Amino acid sequence: MPAAIEVVLYPIALKALTNVIRHAQANRCIITLQMSEHHLTLTIGDDGSGLSPDYVAGVGLRSMREPAEDIRRHLYNGCSRRRWRTGHRTIAN
Repeated sequence: MPAAIEVVLYPIALKALTNVIRHAQANRCIITLQMSEHHLTLTIGDDGSGLSPDYVAGVGLRSMREPAEDIRRHLYNGCSRRRWRTGHRTIAN
Protein backbone atom coordinates (compact mmCIF):
# COMPACT_ATOMS: atom_id res chain seq x y z
CA MET A 1 0.00 0.00 0.00
CA PRO A 2 1.40 3.42 -0.88
CA ALA A 3 2.58 5.43 2.12
CA ALA A 4 0.34 8.35 1.14
CA ILE A 5 -2.72 6.14 1.53
CA GLU A 6 -1.50 4.78 4.87
CA VAL A 7 -1.07 8.34 6.16
CA VAL A 8 -4.65 9.20 5.18
CA LEU A 9 -6.23 5.97 6.43
CA TYR A 10 -4.87 6.25 9.97
CA PRO A 11 -6.82 9.39 10.98
CA ILE A 12 -9.96 8.07 9.25
CA ALA A 13 -9.79 4.84 11.27
CA LEU A 14 -8.94 6.75 14.44
CA LYS A 15 -11.93 9.07 14.04
CA ALA A 16 -14.20 6.11 13.32
CA LEU A 17 -13.01 4.35 16.46
CA THR A 18 -13.47 7.56 18.43
CA ASN A 19 -17.07 7.71 17.18
CA VAL A 20 -17.64 4.10 18.29
CA ILE A 21 -16.31 4.89 21.76
CA ARG A 22 -18.26 8.14 22.15
CA HIS A 23 -21.56 7.24 20.58
CA ALA A 24 -22.16 3.52 19.95
CA GLN A 25 -22.21 2.10 23.48
CA ALA A 26 -20.48 -0.94 21.94
CA ASN A 27 -18.76 -3.87 23.60
CA ARG A 28 -16.88 -4.94 20.48
CA CYS A 29 -15.44 -3.26 17.42
CA ILE A 30 -13.95 -4.96 14.36
CA ILE A 31 -11.76 -3.22 11.79
CA THR A 32 -11.12 -4.72 8.36
CA LEU A 33 -9.09 -3.37 5.48
CA GLN A 34 -9.28 -4.86 2.01
CA MET A 35 -7.30 -3.52 -0.89
CA SER A 36 -6.64 -4.51 -4.46
CA GLU A 37 -5.05 -2.50 -7.25
CA HIS A 38 -8.06 -0.20 -7.68
CA HIS A 39 -10.30 -0.96 -4.73
CA LEU A 40 -10.03 -0.12 -1.05
CA THR A 41 -12.53 -0.89 1.69
CA LEU A 42 -12.03 0.13 5.31
CA THR A 43 -14.83 -1.21 7.47
CA ILE A 44 -15.39 -0.36 11.11
CA GLY A 45 -18.15 -2.47 12.63
CA ASP A 46 -19.44 -2.63 16.17
CA ASP A 47 -22.19 -4.20 18.23
CA GLY A 48 -23.42 -0.85 19.50
CA SER A 49 -26.74 0.90 19.45
CA GLY A 50 -26.55 2.07 15.82
CA LEU A 51 -27.81 5.29 14.33
CA SER A 52 -31.27 6.67 14.78
CA PRO A 53 -33.42 6.80 11.63
CA ASP A 54 -33.31 10.61 11.64
CA TYR A 55 -29.50 10.76 12.03
CA VAL A 56 -27.73 13.59 10.18
CA ALA A 57 -23.99 13.29 9.46
CA GLY A 58 -21.95 15.60 11.66
CA VAL A 59 -18.42 16.97 11.71
CA GLY A 60 -16.90 13.56 12.47
CA LEU A 61 -18.16 11.91 9.32
CA ARG A 62 -17.37 14.95 7.19
CA SER A 63 -13.82 15.00 8.56
CA MET A 64 -13.43 11.40 7.37
CA ARG A 65 -15.03 11.96 3.99
CA GLU A 66 -12.56 14.54 2.64
CA PRO A 67 -9.39 12.47 3.11
CA ALA A 68 -11.26 9.41 1.84
CA GLU A 69 -12.07 11.33 -1.33
CA ASP A 70 -8.33 11.96 -1.76
CA ILE A 71 -7.74 8.21 -1.62
CA ARG A 72 -10.57 7.61 -4.08
CA ARG A 73 -9.04 10.03 -6.56
CA HIS A 74 -5.69 8.27 -6.21
CA LEU A 75 -7.15 4.78 -6.69
CA TYR A 76 -9.69 5.60 -9.39
CA ASN A 77 -7.71 8.32 -11.18
CA GLY A 78 -10.51 10.84 -10.79
CA CYS A 79 -13.56 8.72 -11.62
CA SER A 80 -16.70 9.51 -9.64
CA ARG A 81 -17.34 6.06 -8.14
CA ARG A 82 -17.87 6.35 -4.39
CA ARG A 83 -20.09 5.06 -1.66
CA TRP A 84 -20.29 6.02 1.99
CA ARG A 85 -22.20 3.87 4.41
CA THR A 86 -22.88 4.48 8.05
CA GLY A 87 -24.63 1.72 9.90
CA HIS A 88 -26.85 0.36 7.19
CA ARG A 89 -27.38 3.68 5.45
CA THR A 90 -25.59 5.15 2.48
CA ILE A 91 -24.85 8.82 3.14
CA ALA A 92 -23.32 9.83 -0.18
CA ASN A 93 -23.30 8.39 -3.68
